[in-house]
Amino acid sequence: YTTCFLCTYTSFTTKTEIFDHIRSFYGNLSQYGLSDPKLIEVWSLRVIGFLRKWIQLCFSDFDTDFLKQLTVFVEKNITAVSGER
Repeated sequence: YTTCFLCTYTSFTTKTEIFDHIRSFYGNLSQYGLSDPKLIEVWSLRVIGFLRKWIQLCFSDFDTDFLKQLTVFVEKNITAVSGER
């Protein structure tokens, strides 16, 4: 489903709106009942997978400014959860 979404999302939303939803979700994990570290790790991997596929399939979406925002988000949130640097 991710591939289909990424191939069609520009007809009903923007890259900024998608990214804002991802950031909002990550900032409010407890609102979604995600306090268990294992569940947080599972969702982190799902988000990483989505972001990876987005970059692979829609690399033209990632201009310099957007790529900087993504990099800051990943370094601040994703690597902090996985413990990697």
